[in-house]
Formats: sequence, structure tokens, C-alpha cells
Amino acid sequence: MIIDMFPGQGSQHVGMGKDLFPGYPQEIKEASELLGYDVVDACLNDDGQKLNFTQYTQPLLYLVCTLAYLNKKSKPDAVTGHSLGLYPALFAAGVVTFTQGLSIVKERARLMAQAQNGSMLAVIGADCDKLDDLLVSLGFTDVDVANDNTYTQRVLSGKKNRLDELKPLLQNHNFRVVSLAVSGAFHSRYMKEAASAFFNFLTPFQFAEPQIPVISTTHGGLITTSHLLEELAYQLVQPVRWRQSITQIISNNPQVIFNEVGPGHVLTQLNQQILAHNKDSK
Repeated sequence: MIIDMFPGQGSQHVGMGKDLFPGYPQEIKEASELLGYDVVDACLNDDGQKLNFTQYTQPLLYLVCTLAYLNKKSKPDAVTGHSLGLYPALFAAGVVTFTQGLSIVKERARLMAQAQNGSMLAVIGADCDKLDDLLVSLGFTDVDVANDNTYTQRVLSGKKNRLDELKPLLQNHNFRVVSLAVSGAFHSRYMKEAASAFFNFLTPFQFAEPQIPVISTTHGGLITTSHLLEELAYQLVQPVRWRQSITQIISNNPQVIFNEVGPGHVLTQLNQQILAHNKDSK
């Protein structure tokens, strides 16, 4: 079984898509017109004005991931994605057209960028499984786990001032803590208004049935068209459960091959850590 997996924010870099753009002039034209700026210039000649801002990052990453999928010219048995990566996965499965997906991602990015005053912390350490209890004991029940990436890596979301208070406390508990360059508390309760507005935006869209299975990394199950609106809106306020989803896939399909489609190798590295831990714990 071969599963294509698509990355989310954090995998973008200046120069992404350089080898892909010449082969897809129509998609480049459509994307530039829909987004209102030169997407090739934004990806290749960025001076920090676009690529690291959510409202630009998400559409550009969707563009590069979908072109990378088209370019490889082979179909997987299933697809999945990390946060934003769900959208190129839906494109690969035939659920959305290229333009549909880009339109949706454009609005998703706009709504998420509007949700200010939040922030995120990457937390790395051997005791990540105790993080939930630690947050309670330290009095930070207003902080949510946004990403459960591996056994030793979580991402937290919350109000910026609260995360600033929390950071040294976690460091005192032997965690390595890195503040992420984002303006919102993504995948948390603080995205509730954005999720509600996003649901309303999505309501008129017509979605096709998946041609291949699409695996959710919110709940680990298969995504169906009948519940897609809820899935896409709900994703904004729920954690990305990457570790649990990958572990479940491997448990059901021990011979599975994962293929990362898009810029970078972030997901491949996460999977290697998950596999190594699972092997060591047997």
C-alpha cells in the first residue's frame, strides 16, 4: 500500500516549486489571477514579505503541493495531509478541483490570519506524554495541544502572553521549547470564530466523492463527502493527531510505504521518529 502525504505550514521555503512551474503555465495563470499576485515571484523571489505570512503561505503551499502531485504522474492507494496538507490530499483524491481547492485555502488562510493575539510553542522532550497533566498542574488549562506530531514533539496553542509565561516553566521541566513565527493559536479553541465563518463559506461548495481513500489526521478515520464541511471547519479547532494517525495506519498496513509530496521532508522525518519509537517499544 502506498500513501501520499502532503505537508502543512512550516515546509515552505524560498525557491519551492522552481522545477515545477515551467510545466504548468495554466495552473500558474489561474492561481495568480485568483490570488491577485504573481505566485512564481512570491515563491522564488520572496524577501520575507509573503512566504512566512499565513494568508500567503497556505495558498502557495497548496499550489506547490498540487503541482508536485500532478508532476509525479502516479496514483497512490490513499492520501493524507498535515493540517493544510489535507487540501492537496483532497485534490489528489478528486474531491475538489484545483481552483476549488485554491479558493477554499485562500479563505481559510484569510480567516486564520485574522485571528490575532495567539501564538504557538513547539515542545520537544522525552516526557511529552505527560504534557497534558503538566499543563493542568501548572495552571495552564487555557493552553491547547495543537499538534501531536511524535512521541517527543508536541505543539501548543494559546494566548501569546500565556505562552510567554509557560515557556520558562516547561524549560524548567527539561523540555526544549521553541516559539513559532505565527500570529494565531491554530488548531485550538481560539479558532472557534474562524471555524464558524469558514463553515458558512464552505456551505455552497459541491464536492465529489473521493476516488481514493482520504485519511483524516484529526480523527484517523476516512473522510467522507457527506461530512466534509464539518471536517474542514472542525479541523481549525482540533489538534493534528499525526502520531496517532500514522501509528494506526501502520498497525492496519504493516507494509505501507509513505511518499511525501511537496516541499521538504518534515513528514518523512516525523514518521521515521514514530517508527523508531514503535520498534524500540516492542
